[in-house]
Amino acid sequence: MSIYGIGARYGSEWMTDKFIDAGVAAIGFTEADAPEIFAQFRKVDIGDIMFMKAFGPNSSQMCIMGVGIVTDNDVVRINEELGQGIKVDWVFTDEYYIPERRKLGFDKHRNVRCGTLFEEHNREIKHLIIDILLNPDEYEEDDE
Repeated sequence: MSIYGIGARYGSEWMTDKFIDAGVAAIGFTEADAPEIFAQFRKVDIGDIMFMKAFGPNSSQMCIMGVGIVTDNDVVRINEELGQGIKVDWVFTDEYYIPERRKLGFDKHRNVRCGTLFEEHNREIKHLIIDILLNPDEYEEDDE
């Protein structure tokens, strides 16, 4: 089992709700424009964990915007807006900002997490993502 992070924004538009509503993780690029991303995407397997993230180059905190399990890893065209994607059962569908005090290797390796798709290797972040998946209620924002 691997854990992958995927960007949740196409240009200036957030796609989080569209990914969740469609039950997918998708890439807004064409394969001709981003063959390296598609090569990585095809390595994602059924049962892998996928998390949507927001972590731009100027951010001091990474935001987890969804965590789920890959249920079908065939890369298929979802629709015109979302592009190519795979099926994901999104278990956690809220936002959770990783506290800044938990650096978790961000300062040294943030370039990896700024991309569209990456396999997460940081042990602490992997533990956090698994905990969010297993205990989603504990990470939901309190709207009161």
